[in-house]
Amino acid sequence: MMPATTRRSILRLINLSAQHSPCPCHRCSSPHGAAALNQLRRLATPVHAVQKEYAFEVAASNLRFGEGVTREVGMDLKNMKARKVGVFTDPIVAKLRPMAVTLESLQSQEDLPFEVYDQVITEPTEESWRKAIDWARQHDFSHFLAVGGGSVIDTAKAANLFTVYKDNDLMDFVNAPVGKGLPISQSLRPLIAVPTTAGTGSETTGAAIFDVTSRAFKTGIANRALKPVLGVVDTANTETCPTEVHISAGLDVLFHSMESYTAIPYTERTPRPTNPILRPAYQGSNPVADIFSMWALRSTVKYLPRIAKDSTDHEARSQMLLAASFAGIGFGNAGVHLCHGMSYPISGLNKRGPKYKHPGYQVEHPIIPHGVSVALTGPAVFQFTAPSSPDRHREALAIFNNTTVTDPSITSIPDSEIGSYLYESIARFLDGLGVPRGLKAVGYTKDDIPGLVEGTLPQRRVLDLAPNIGNVAGEDAREHLTRIMEASLEFKPCIDLHDGKVKQIVGGTLSDDDPEALKTNFVASQSAGEFARLYKEYDLQGGHVIKLGPRNEGAAREALEGWPDALQIGGGITATNAQEWLDAGASKVIVTSYLFPGAKFSRERLDAVSKAIGRDRLVVDVSCRRRGEKWFVAMNKWQDVTDMEVSKESLDMLSEYCSEFLIHAADVEGLCQGIDEELVRKLGEWVTIPTTYAGGATHVSDLALVDSLSGGKVDLTYGSPCSRKRDCSQPARSPAYHSTFKMPGKVKAYELQSKSKNDLTKQLSELKNELLTLRVQKITGGAPSKLTKITVVRKSIARVLTVMNHKSRQNLREYYKNKKYLPLDLRPKKTRAIRRRLTKHEASLEDGKTAQEGHPLPSA
Repeated sequence: MMPATTRRSILRLINLSAQHSPCPCHRCSSPHGAAALNQLRRLATPVHAVQKEYAFEVAASNLRFGEGVTREVGMDLKNMKARKVGVFTDPIVAKLRPMAVTLESLQSQEDLPFEVYDQVITEPTEESWRKAIDWARQHDFSHFLAVGGGSVIDTAKAANLFTVYKDNDLMDFVNAPVGKGLPISQSLRPLIAVPTTAGTGSETTGAAIFDVTSRAFKTGIANRALKPVLGVVDTANTETCPTEVHISAGLDVLFHSMESYTAIPYTERTPRPTNPILRPAYQGSNPVADIFSMWALRSTVKYLPRIAKDSTDHEARSQMLLAASFAGIGFGNAGVHLCHGMSYPISGLNKRGPKYKHPGYQVEHPIIPHGVSVALTGPAVFQFTAPSSPDRHREALAIFNNTTVTDPSITSIPDSEIGSYLYESIARFLDGLGVPRGLKAVGYTKDDIPGLVEGTLPQRRVLDLAPNIGNVAGEDAREHLTRIMEASLEFKPCIDLHDGKVKQIVGGTLSDDDPEALKTNFVASQSAGEFARLYKEYDLQGGHVIKLGPRNEGAAREALEGWPDALQIGGGITATNAQEWLDAGASKVIVTSYLFPGAKFSRERLDAVSKAIGRDRLVVDVSCRRRGEKWFVAMNKWQDVTDMEVSKESLDMLSEYCSEFLIHAADVEGLCQGIDEELVRKLGEWVTIPTTYAGGATHVSDLALVDSLSGGKVDLTYGSPCSRKRDCSQPARSPAYHSTFKMPGKVKAYELQSKSKNDLTKQLSELKNELLTLRVQKITGGAPSKLTKITVVRKSIARVLTVMNHKSRQNLREYYKNKKYLPLDLRPKKTRAIRRRLTKHEASLEDGKTAQEGHPLPSA
């Protein structure tokens, strides 16, 4: 099968043939490009260069902003000479103050008939749109009014469109290739939008989004004709929003502004429309959209955290409403790209897959709110797009870091590393809002990634605007999207402590003799305990707390109290205090320097600490520094090189006393210059117990590289303190995340109690498949770190079966309650005490079953 051809290659070939390229054989010297070529070809089909766009349009609704302006909508509709108004809302908003004020305003006007449709659902589907359209067609409204969030406004847009186009089907105007993507040539009815959330900006745009449940992803209709004639932005209308809804809506504003600002320039979009009516609403970044998008980004970064802390903050709520409208004007004319494109299948597949239901949303169906689904891939997306326009991504980084682009901390960053820094800044911002960490946090697994990618590929309307994606097709785009999705799966947390604070530092710069040499990339404002509780909330297993120097005792204990028996601890561990730290809540202790008094290895100390706590609770940190062609163990915060060479012999000896190795490549730790490939290859040859390597990882592809180099015997961590993908000297995402690939977490019985029978059956099937995979690895000689997971999975299967059996018995008891006869397994059992109270006569009696067992059938 031939490899997929990129769109860029096709355009290059076409344009090359259209350029001046004199033929040396025929001595053609005509400089007239395509015309000369076509003249030479004479009877052949002329070749024309694919022309790029040369213009952009600005279209947005009129906006009215202020507290209490909802009271004016009745007068607005009367001024428009409305004959009959169709009012759209949802069941929740229908009971709240914004709708009450709207109805009061409509009723205050004489001769202004209206009908209310209050059955709009959150995250609308194809079915819900068709119901709303059928209702609107029956009434022949002259004007429309939408009071609610983006779902309500988008549904009203669709009802308006198909009230005019009575004979068309819904899919006729849906964006190609999902639908036919027909242009809208007729004028639609006037629509007034009254938003009750600060997020979608739908009151300013011509876009309407819905969920195509049959294909498990979202799509929509994008055309300037859909935009409302007026957006009534009332600051009083978000007072009743739950905090979670505020945050999700605000995330939509955040990524609307960032995606529109980093989309390909409008002059790079192809092909140039042959008719102005064919010019898309999403045109690419342009000077006007840039202004609105950047203002919205600054406001969101400033005010959304304030709302997360206090949803009654009037100033923050008002500014977020304005930011939502500004971002709407920005992306409504420039467009969005990868975050939104990938969010559509993330939300769509949830209904048939993980069935995640986000807190704070009063709905009965599974829901990953739109803003959350967009944020899940956000950090990885902008690391991917940064090389296309480093300056624009640098501006965004400055905003997240609360500084200016001229600040030395921003100007000193090379263009090649902007994406990595921005990744961490976005991730840190999302952490502060309590956003679920990656796809696993909402129930997705690695096995779901192909389906998510397939659901993203049809979103050409937004993918065509994505740097490094819009100009590729087929397998090329699939590979990029797969990598971005994979970058969001699992995390193994680490909390690095220095002077009592959570920090991210470059490993080789720690020095007691020269404190000024220390390079600190980031100091977290949150405490170690806050991070531990956050890890507990998202069940991020296998992390550790590292004390780098003195004055870290209190912070370390706070972290262990935040999640007892789940975090390992290292730094200053000795045979005398190891048990103390285990009693304080550590799952294991990590030792290095204690084993090397005076930089000389002491087997006696290793034996002492192993006997004190047991081999299963001990991890040896083998921090390596290279000397010539060999590696030696480094201690004392990697400052002193010991006499122990890292080799098969030394690792075999150490493995007799511990259950796990943590290998730090100190020479590349924090430098983001790639892993130490030779060391990883050697570790694959040497280790016989679970081993984790850390140092220099820069990309998710390093997972496969380490797995290949080590023969599957070494796990890779990304951290200190990076999330998901890297081990780089960047501003930290919270503290540190050491990301391991595909680790089955513990199943807790109390969490299983709330699950349905179908969910339990599905989870049981997944665990059995995982166990089967691990058994295959055991037979074929897989990594020890993977083989130790067999026990965890088997216990998880037992817990699921126990809960399923318990629920089954409960259901039987309810069914047979107050009935005359009970099944045998529900009848009271005669215990030994009851049998002892039987008389001799009662004890001698036989029931039918016992009598039959004592008198077998005669042989034939």
